[in-house]
Amino acid sequence: MDAAVELTPSWWWLGPAISAFGATAAAVLSLIQITRMRLAHDAELFLNVAGRYNSPEMATALRELAAYQKQNPSNFAERWKADYEAGVQSAKDLNEHRRLVSRFFTDIGRLYELKIIGKGTAGALSAFNGIHVFYDVCEPMNHAHDPKRDKTYVEALKRARTKYGRGGVD
Repeated sequence: MDAAVELTPSWWWLGPAISAFGATAAAVLSLIQITRMRLAHDAELFLNVAGRYNSPEMATALRELAAYQKQNPSNFAERWKADYEAGVQSAKDLNEHRRLVSRFFTDIGRLYELKIIGKGTAGALSAFNGIHVFYDVCEPMNHAHDPKRDKTYVEALKRARTKYGRGGVD
């Protein structure tokens, strides 16, 4: 029996150590790959969302909403709501603009809240200049249209902009 013990090499542990190192290296490389895939996903999503923002329809909507608010600074939301309920075509057009801009920005909040996009992407997406039209014009109109609506994604957008965007919400 002593002979068998003497024949066992002193480096017997090297095989399991190499296996453990290999498994650790594979795990680290997998994490790197996952991170790269996430960055590629966020980049593609950013470009798609930026394409929506840069559309002629969005430019028109932002311009028309800002102009309407400027023409009626103290009561624009209530005036729009009354005109909309009366069936005035310009108010119906503004409603379509309001919906387009609101959906765009609440979609960003939704993507962030559901953790579909990362912090950096949420910050970059919440930095579009039109966000001021969303908060200053669309949100008062949204409230006039439906005061009891769920604001979960609006609040998520606000958090993303405050934490990761170009400053807080004005």
